[in-house]
Amino acid sequence: SKEEIYVSLNNITEEIYKNLDLKEYFVLNFLNSYGNDSLVYHLLNTAIIVSIIAKKIEMPYVMYKQTVKFALIHDIGYAMLGERTINDFENEDKNALIHNIVAYKKLQSLKSMLTHEILESILYHHERYDGKGKFHLKGEKISPLVRITQVADAYTSLIELGYTPYQTLSWILKKCGFIFDPYYVGLLYEIAGYYPTGTKVRLNNGEIGVVLKRGEIEFFPEIIVDNTPLKIGPDSNIYIKEVIE
Repeated sequence: SKEEIYVSLNNITEEIYKNLDLKEYFVLNFLNSYGNDSLVYHLLNTAIIVSIIAKKIEMPYVMYKQTVKFALIHDIGYAMLGERTINDFENEDKNALIHNIVAYKKLQSLKSMLTHEILESILYHHERYDGKGKFHLKGEKISPLVRITQVADAYTSLIELGYTPYQTLSWILKKCGFIFDPYYVGLLYEIAGYYPTGTKVRLNNGEIGVVLKRGEIEFFPEIIVDNTPLKIGPDSNIYIKEVIE
């Protein structure tokens, strides 16, 4: 029923809010390793990343609830169509082009449960920051619900497709100012770091390691080599030589 949908969205939003005192790197590690291609997990993962960003900027709770609720249902149109396009930001696939419109129309019956801004955001969630989207909304004319969710949506989608965290962040950075709001890209970058959690790297001593989390210094993250933490940086004279794609 409509009431059950409303209660479920509220409950999930509350749980994400209460439980995201988890360290950011733990959540990112979990996301990188999960590998489930279902729409449900995509929506949950996107909402979790959105919540991390929202908490970082100390978003007011009322707006936080709106934003996470939207993230939880932004791609619900794919469930209505029965088939999903995973990375749909520059995809001309029919379902990618219509899933937002289908969802917007079908969710009109939930107007009393969902806010006007959430419904509008579902319709416009593939607008581009540069104004070259389907409806030609540009910059801050696009709802902040959409702009914050877009970077999280892209991150989770590309990880799901098998991109490395480094490749994922690089792709998003290339689209910064074109598809994505630079402000929210910057926040994602701050959370993930120059070497995002899960990035595979080769060190100057020849060893292969994986980034666990950001270090105190941007270019010297915490590394694990053969399940053992390794300190890198000037004190140890061990550095990252290159990223292994």
